[in-house]
Amino acid sequence: MKNESAQMNTIEGVSAAVLMMITLFFVTQSSIITPQTEMVLDTQLKQLGNDALRVLDSEEITNNYTTNNTMLEMYVANWSADDLDSDLDMLLTDNIMYNLDFVHLETDLNMNRSRVITSGAPVENSVVVSRLVSLHSDDDVSTRWNLTIAPTDVKVVDVRLTLWYI
Repeated sequence: MKNESAQMNTIEGVSAAVLMMITLFFVTQSSIITPQTEMVLDTQLKQLGNDALRVLDSEEITNNYTTNNTMLEMYVANWSADDLDSDLDMLLTDNIMYNLDFVHLETDLNMNRSRVITSGAPVENSVVVSRLVSLHSDDDVSTRWNLTIAPTDVKVVDVRLTLWYI
């Protein structure tokens, strides 16, 4: 009498091992997609906004000469919204909308908020990043500011960037 059950068990074992190896191969080779939560997306958006403002707050270099002012200080002092909007468009991705405000404290302790760039109404999950900019009496402040700075005075402007995904 022949006992063929041992051969059948060996064939089943080898087949199962091959099937597991093929499955493991396909799982490791495929890209695994993890869902992104709203908190992760907000953090990424804040990081992008902070990076954009940090780049704009770097020193202005003209003709291989570094000036004392940063680009952001120049934008704020001159209220050059078109140039600022162009630079922000270049620094941020196409799927991000933004508004930009300048906020400063008046002499009567009231906050003055000026909308500089408007791209639309922010959505519920928008984020706000900001950077402080100091304006001095020797800065050429635009007439659009309606801002006077005494010779020994410094005005601090909060540049607020509101960002949201579209």
